[in-house]
This record gives sequence, C-alpha cells and structure tokens, in this order.
Amino acid sequence: MLQVVFHAHMARCEGAFDFGDVCDGICKKLILRHPHIFADTQVSGSAQVLENWEEIKKKEKGQKSTAQAMDQVAKSLPALIYAEKIQKKARKVGFDWPDAHGALDKVREETDELAQALATGQGVEEELGDLLFAAVNVARFADVDPEKALADAAQKFARRFARLEQAAGDKLPGMTLAQMDELWDRVKQDEKERR
Repeated sequence: MLQVVFHAHMARCEGAFDFGDVCDGICKKLILRHPHIFADTQVSGSAQVLENWEEIKKKEKGQKSTAQAMDQVAKSLPALIYAEKIQKKARKVGFDWPDAHGALDKVREETDELAQALATGQGVEEELGDLLFAAVNVARFADVDPEKALADAAQKFARRFARLEQAAGDKLPGMTLAQMDELWDRVKQDEKERR
C-alpha cells in the first residue's frame, strides 16, 4: 500500500494522476473483468469466471495470442517464478502434460540430455536450463512454490553442512569426499530421527 500511495503522490506532484485515479482505475478493471457480477453474463462456475477473466485481460492488453501473453510476463521476475507463469500460460491453451507423471518423465529426459552435454562439453547451460524448467513443471503439478522449495532446500543444506562441519571439527579439511559423505548421511539420519 505504501508503494501505491507513494507513487500516486509522486505522479500527482507531476500532474499525471492521483490516488483517486488509481482507485478509479482499479474499480473499472474489477467491473470490466467481472461481467458475471456487474453485467448480464452467465457463468457455469469458477472455472468459467477465470476463463472469462483471462479473455477480458487479453483484450484489454491487446494480446491476440498466447505467445504475446507470454512475452508480456515480466522478465525481471525471479527465474523460477517466470518459468511457472510461462507454463501456466501454455496450460491455458492445452499445451501441458495430463498429470505430474509426464512432467516427471520430462525431468528424467532433461537429466539425460544434461549428462550428454556435460560429456561433450557443449550446450551445458541450455540443458541445465531445460532441466530446471522441467522441474518447475513438476512443482506446478504438485502445487509447490518452486522459489520457496529451492530456498528451503538451500537453507536445509546450509543447516546440515553446519552440523557436518561441527561433527568433523578440525578434521574436515583433510577428509576425503567419501568420509564427508558418510558423515553427511549420519547428519541427515540424525535430523530425521529428531522429527
């Protein structure tokens, strides 16, 4: 709310618009996008309300295709959120897996393609991007926020690594990867037992 008031005040000082104009614009948008409430449009349920909302929004923005709608998704968004929004746009026209199994199969396919790229040293970044994009698809089917899931996983890793480091003490720099991995497994098991 602070940002809206702040920007409206700046715009008023420049003579562009004021807070009343912002409120008026929001009211007009709500009325336009809810013809089942403010006009005589009949709907069969919430799914049709959402379909109508998207169609009206596309007309408002002059979008004639899904590709145009995708192009207008803010590229400044965090990559995982951006990917999810792009996938949702594709889903609206039926370009989507029927269930999470298809999305998970795609993750496996992309993992194989990444392994091949790593072996040849070519296209690694592209294949890694494809793998991450496929993983976002699985998250979408599972109704999991991929940004939060990744943040939680990174925090969990940092927490476990701190416990590994504490358990290893001053021996950590001289340990082999196999020894660290064994200690890592013990830290994980201990964490599971504490739950």
